[in-house]
Amino acid sequence: MEIDYIGTRWFKCDLHLHTPASKCFQDQSVTSEQWVDRAIEQGLDCVAVTDHNTGFSIDKIKEAAQGKNITIFPGVEITCDTSKIHLLILFDVTKTTNDINDFLIKCDIKRDDFGEQETHTSINIFDVAEIANKSGALIIPAHIDEYNGLGSVSVANLMKFYALDYINSVQVVHKEFLNPALVTNGNSELKTMLNEYYNKPKIAIDDVTIKEWFTTVKYALNANLAVLTFSDNPYEPKNSQHGLLGIGSHFTWIKMDKSPTLEGLRQAFLLPQFRVKNEFDCSGIPYSTPDLWIKSIIISNSIITDGATPLKIEFLSSTKYFNWWQRQWKIKCS
Repeated sequence: MEIDYIGTRWFKCDLHLHTPASKCFQDQSVTSEQWVDRAIEQGLDCVAVTDHNTGFSIDKIKEAAQGKNITIFPGVEITCDTSKIHLLILFDVTKTTNDINDFLIKCDIKRDDFGEQETHTSINIFDVAEIANKSGALIIPAHIDEYNGLGSVSVANLMKFYALDYINSVQVVHKEFLNPALVTNGNSELKTMLNEYYNKPKIAIDDVTIKEWFTTVKYALNANLAVLTFSDNPYEPKNSQHGLLGIGSHFTWIKMDKSPTLEGLRQAFLLPQFRVKNEFDCSGIPYSTPDLWIKSIIISNSIITDGATPLKIEFLSSTKYFNWWQRQWKIKCS
């Protein structure tokens, strides 16, 4: 018998994904149905559509996902600042293509430039994040430890950015940067690995670049931000273009309520040690479904009810408990 699972559960999430709306998507003939089916094949429960500077695929992907067991978060990967830093901006599941494109226009990106990877707004990361926050969105700095991450940001501004109330997580690509002992000047093995990973770039990755990338991770850890791993769905290994096969190649387990929401993501990122398992610290499924789930207990002939009616004790789901806790806190503080 299938259990109606109450309360929080783990969801396999890839929240950095591109579709053919990104002009650097290798096969422009891929349909929305094929895209959604690939995500399901990969066992993903939640995905975010985060095309480069456009929301054109959102409605089509959401339509293709109707009736299927997968949650679609509308979003965008916006290129901002003169350094062309990438930020993932995620919106609630109810939002549409128009909502994403309206956000981009607020950030001074023209409609004619939607979908281009090189398109960018000159607005800095602080202002873009503030616009996103006021729009009710969630901000995740993308691949902070590689190209178009936060490596170009000064340490002072990096700390200031991470200290914002609405920056609660970051996407990290390289596990090595989580270990300070591996990141030292002259680490030839790390340097070789990174240059191979990026297919021997024209400008070789040197000690200065490694230090910049490591610094972004170091201060994220100091700020207790949730570390997330996503695929950015590459067309193939060592290829900067996006494609179908890369969907779900990297992911994060995130613990949310029965129906995933943007607020569920936000709550999880505030408690990463309990509700986030990235690929670096979780090699398999982080849960097992119980054979028995207790929803409530009924006690007959209790003293509390004078024996007149049974005493029924219901166990709250995580969201109901969180809302109850907030109400009690407000009462206590008022």
